[in-house]
Amino acid sequence: MALSETERIERRENLWEVIAKTLETAVLIEWDQCHKIYIHTKTIPDFTCKEAYTRYQLSPAEMLETVQAWWDESCFLRFITQVQSVGDVSGYIALIDQCEEAYTAEDDEE
Repeated sequence: MALSETERIERRENLWEVIAKTLETAVLIEWDQCHKIYIHTKTIPDFTCKEAYTRYQLSPAEMLETVQAWWDESCFLRFITQVQSVGDVSGYIALIDQCEEAYTAEDDEE
């Protein structure tokens, strides 16, 4: 179901709040050092998709700081996905869709 324009604006404004809330129950964060950022909230996977992935088990505040730093370092294809069940596509929840920005250019200038 597609979001209305009002819902999209509201969602964009609240993205980092949603991510912070998700990190409260996170067990692991992962980054491919390019654009794929994953927040695991149920179980720690036995494997990574690539050997290059960076993985951390930190406090929620440290994870938020780390995810934000990864976001800033990622390429324009960046996205953040919550992973509830590795290997089950229904267990993946897009928190920030690919190429979707959490802030507008004007917000970045402040």
